[in-house]
Amino acid sequence: MTPELLTQIKTTLEAEKIRLERELGEFAQKDKKAPGHFTPTYPESGGTSDDDNAMEVSTFADELSLGEKLEAELRDTNKALQAMEKGVYGI
Repeated sequence: MTPELLTQIKTTLEAEKIRLERELGEFAQKDKKAPGHFTPTYPESGGTSDDDNAMEVSTFADELSLGEKLEAELRDTNKALQAMEKGVYGI
């Protein structure tokens, strides 16, 4: 790989990392006890009906699933950036 291509890939990966962290930050907080892990916040609608509670649980379940997917993508992105720093990216 040429140095120009590596620079382009690194720029793309850094932008992807920012995007993933921003998306995770929209519904989750960084877990201080587990670096690289985000914990979704439970969506409180303020309602007390069964429908409100069901909606909260459904939203939370969706956010857990999405959070896991985004965290996996973020781990892969960070792993690729670390490989670039070590000079072993693409090997």
